[in-house]
Amino acid sequence: MRNKPGNTKQCPEDDSQIQNTMKINGRAYTGTEIPVSVTLGPVLDQVPLGLSLIPQYSHQSSELLGYYLTRTANSMGNASTDINPFVSKLIPLAFDNPLIMQLILAQSAAHRKEELQDDSAGAIAQQYYTKSLRLFSQEIDAHVDESQGGTLVLSFGSLIMSLTEIARGEINGTVFDHLGAAGLLVSKFVSNAQHDAYDSLFDFLIEYYTHMTATSMLSIDVQYGSQPFFNPSIGQAAETLVTKSYIGQMCGAWLELLLLIPKIFQLGQSMMKKPTPHDTIITFGCYQSQIQAFYPSSSASGSAITAGLVFKQAVLLYLWTILGNPLKPSAGDAFAKLIRGAVNEAFTQLDRLSTTERVNTSLCWPITIIGCCTADSAIRSQLRERLQIMSRTIGLGNIKRTLSLLECVWKGDPENLSPWTLHSSMQEQQIWVSLA
Repeated sequence: MRNKPGNTKQCPEDDSQIQNTMKINGRAYTGTEIPVSVTLGPVLDQVPLGLSLIPQYSHQSSELLGYYLTRTANSMGNASTDINPFVSKLIPLAFDNPLIMQLILAQSAAHRKEELQDDSAGAIAQQYYTKSLRLFSQEIDAHVDESQGGTLVLSFGSLIMSLTEIARGEINGTVFDHLGAAGLLVSKFVSNAQHDAYDSLFDFLIEYYTHMTATSMLSIDVQYGSQPFFNPSIGQAAETLVTKSYIGQMCGAWLELLLLIPKIFQLGQSMMKKPTPHDTIITFGCYQSQIQAFYPSSSASGSAITAGLVFKQAVLLYLWTILGNPLKPSAGDAFAKLIRGAVNEAFTQLDRLSTTERVNTSLCWPITIIGCCTADSAIRSQLRERLQIMSRTIGLGNIKRTLSLLECVWKGDPENLSPWTLHSSMQEQQIWVSLA
């Protein structure tokens, strides 16, 4: 994986002193007093967005916070739960920690720039992005505090930065640097038994990390890349969430399937070795049975269940295409028919979801898998149209990059079409993106 460092140009400080208050449950708080335990989701309607809520920050920063609350947080979450943790968990943490606040403002600015597409929004986004990189780097360098609180903040910080790269549509692979740092920090946090004290905040951290890393692995060259990011202790924590039928704003009702993606990646590495280890055939069969037996929790919303079934077929396609490209003449009719059946079922489920539903924000990965497994012009056309609508309604830069990547793949030789060769298209186009 080729990565290029982010822009670290220095920007002047320009935030002014502004005193603010916010009323929550009948009590007035200043910005720095808002407790981490407060859930802000139900009270957002009481917040006048014209009023600055963050002392010692500029009016511009207050506007970006308002944009985050009303727009960006909704684009990040897929509405699988009633409460959005990008607000209820991260905003209280941001009022408690200047680093998290700065990172959220930078994320909001990046998202706004992608949506507005004007020079002034772009300049502001670059300013906040540069400042957030500098501040995060300083916090990492100064991180001598071994407390769980410090590690938790830096863990969320690295994940927020990775999702900011998604919002920006960054193509130089910087997101993978952030995810690599997140792996070290989150595993450190998980290894300390005191993490139980953080309850649902811990659950969201594990969900956040699992979604980001699993959906980014498609970009790795399986022949040369080692299994990226995913630490066994984090995997165990995520498995615990699966046993509780966890439903989240990033993983929806398909966390179990996300956990299979790194395992399939490793299996792909093993099966591409010559000779193929005997036990990989058994492992292949076990994974296939687990995927085929999967069904989203009945407690999930209708759209989350449907999206989970899209993921189910996409993960099956990811597993089956280890065996080869179904469009090659040597693949055999039975194998090609199997792949076509999974593509058609995935597309049928996808077609049941409105193109404007928020759950689409989590579907770049399965859409890419489907697109890499079909030469059907009608299916490709409808995938293209869905991504175009998603780009307009959600506004995250990586949606445009996903479509651009698929367009490049579709122009190539159909006999080379496979999720396992997607990295070659990225190499050819000199773009390295996450499909989170």
